[in-house]
Amino acid sequence: MNELSKFRVTPDSNGKEWSIDTNGNLSSHTYITKETLANFSPNNKTSYNIIVDSSFGNAELESLISKMNNNGVGAETVLDLSESSATNLTTWITTKVSSITIPKNCTNISSQEFQSADWLTEINVPETNTSYCSVDGVLYSKDMKKLVHYPPAKADSTFTLPSTVTTLAYGAFEDNKYLETINGMTQITTLESMVTFSGTQKLKEIDLSGLTQFSLPYYTFRDSTSLEKVTLSSSITSIGLQCFQWSSTLKEVHFKSATPPSFAEPEKKEYLDYYKNFKDCPNVKFYVPSDAVAAYQNAT
Repeated sequence: MNELSKFRVTPDSNGKEWSIDTNGNLSSHTYITKETLANFSPNNKTSYNIIVDSSFGNAELESLISKMNNNGVGAETVLDLSESSATNLTTWITTKVSSITIPKNCTNISSQEFQSADWLTEINVPETNTSYCSVDGVLYSKDMKKLVHYPPAKADSTFTLPSTVTTLAYGAFEDNKYLETINGMTQITTLESMVTFSGTQKLKEIDLSGLTQFSLPYYTFRDSTSLEKVTLSSSITSIGLQCFQWSSTLKEVHFKSATPPSFAEPEKKEYLDYYKNFKDCPNVKFYVPSDAVAAYQNAT
């Protein structure tokens, strides 16, 4: 049975329409066009089901998201941008959006687009998009080689990386609330940028022994409040600022390299103690290759 015909109630300034789905449930949708955007005034006590049309380009999306960020929306807000003609998503989402569908023509998503979108449970992608795809609400590059973003409020305790994924994008698992275990981590060769696991609340162990890059990016594990064990690959020769800051539960760091890695230092030496790695990890122990114990002991 097809969805029954939509009917419009007395029009309001937000363009709300109502429909009855195949299950007989009444639901509302807020349709916004380029012409009606100026009249849309969200509030933080209302959860919206927002749908935009093809008149929405990059500028209109930026304006819409800015309005939602500034005014606030309810925690169950759904944002469907699939029909938008926009090619970029570059405005940080900082409000309570639980679900987003990116534009069908989107070819560029800012590395920080979802950095503060802490209520996201799913990110969806139209099948016709040529740059990105989504599996079970997780955002990937179209070729499935890069995990772009795992929604921080997706309520699963275990996640298994698809076998094709070898790269994690900026903040891929940042601020995740529920994940305790990520399977398949040893296939990851590249952390593309910073804060990959920063702010995770329940993640306990990460094995990065498959990395081929030389540096562990800044803030990789900062404020990971349940993290207990990390394994680093033999390729790592330097560790960025604050990689382990505020990760007070950390118990083990396993180094595979026979040469101790260097630690990045701030430009201003007066901040040296603040930025020092492991200073907030009172119970951490280091495990190194047996033939490299002396080298690590002598490292400064």
